[in-house]
Amino acid sequence: MKLVKKMFLMMVLAIVLSACRTPLTVPKTVTGYTQAQIERAILESGKVRGWQMKKESNGVIVGSINVKGSTANIRVPYTQNGYSIDYVSGSRPDGSKLPPVNYGRWAVKLGQDIEVRLLKK
Repeated sequence: MKLVKKMFLMMVLAIVLSACRTPLTVPKTVTGYTQAQIERAILESGKVRGWQMKKESNGVIVGSINVKGSTANIRVPYTQNGYSIDYVSGSRPDGSKLPPVNYGRWAVKLGQDIEVRLLKK
């Protein structure tokens, strides 16, 4: 009986840890840039990474990506003090509405590319 309880607890722990590995928001604080420079860096980085990026309003860019049947939609609010890559919705090839398995990596790499573009300014 103890073995069954331990196995059950290990399974629950594995599920919880795997759910935690996908950050749904990637916040970044930056200084020394104008809002226009940050906007341009977000749009250019998204395009290079394969995201379809569009300025929704002043201070907000929305983006979407489709990779091998997995889709993700993001909202990127930004100011001259920083930006945040926020997960809005998505799906997996099996049709589930869970975030794509690779979403966390996509968002982190997009954030890294934005940082690199800002450093080049």
